Amino acid sequence: MKSEKEKLAAKSVEQLKAAAKRLGGKLVTPDGKAKTKVQLINTIVMKNRLAGKSMGAKQTGTSNKAKDLQRKAKAPGKRTSAKGKVYTETRKNRTDKPGTMLGDNLKYRYISADTWRKTNKDFKTVINGVKYKMFLDESRGTILAPVKIKKES
Repeated sequence: MKSEKEKLAAKSVEQLKAAAKRLGGKLVTPDGKAKTKVQLINTIVMKNRLAGKSMGAKQTGTSNKAKDLQRKAKAPGKRTSAKGKVYTETRKNRTDKPGTMLGDNLKYRYISADTWRKTNKDFKTVINGVKYKMFLDESRGTILAPVKIKKES
């Protein structure tokens, strides 16, 4: 498995300049000279580390939410294979990212249609067909919670 620097070393200087610029890195040294390829790689690596990003942290693949709800996956991170080698798991169907909410786990709050209508658009939203509204929770502060509209009868 290639290291972060080895992956970047395979790219051209122009690609590295574009990546460094995208991350907010400087393309010239303090004395005004253009940075070398090695210096650009180091800039990108440091900017990624400062931002809490890693080159291999992005999860790949697809996920079946119905099957995912039936079993608990391990947290993303390092694993040990059957042969004893250590690797980092990045496949979506093998890990659960912390803090994700899947359909059945939502705890809905019930509000009237009139309350939903009167709520300012800055304090409500619809995500994947589920309505959410901002609430003040005594223990956690301001939260965005899923809501269902109760029927008036």
